[in-house]
Amino acid sequence: MFSNIKRGIINLVEVLTCIFWREKKLALLAYSGLVINGVVWGLLFWVLPKEQEGIIMHYNAFLGIDLFLPTSDSCHFSEIFFAPIGGICFYLMNLVVAIILLLFTETKQSIQRAKTEYILKQRNYPGTESTYRFGAYLILSGNIVLQMAILIYAVAIVSVNY
Repeated sequence: MFSNIKRGIINLVEVLTCIFWREKKLALLAYSGLVINGVVWGLLFWVLPKEQEGIIMHYNAFLGIDLFLPTSDSCHFSEIFFAPIGGICFYLMNLVVAIILLLFTETKQSIQRAKTEYILKQRNYPGTESTYRFGAYLILSGNIVLQMAILIYAVAIVSVNY
């Protein structure tokens, strides 16, 4: 039983590796989202000053400091990392949806290759494969936009505290 599960996981990893090596743009989008989130973690963890008595989380030009987190309490200090954790969660969800769309593309293409030309002409649904692939591109591009917004958040937090 476990050997079948292991074989299925190995086959899935091989298919995903093949898809991402063939689709270089999708691999670039997927990896760049992960790199941007890593930069956010680095900014917040290593660059943010920890020797202060607190961290300014929100600054309003009219009212001044709105939200202040004390660094002496470790449970409040972890609130800084809610945005990168949310970014990783959304990254993983978007990646899973993009992979599912790409697997639909691969299944549709392999079925069409197996059909004869006559059946292919009669039952061809134009644009289905490209629609799935476009959906994967769109989801991973949206992921980059989200990661950039979180990066802007991190840069703003670091710049206000220096």
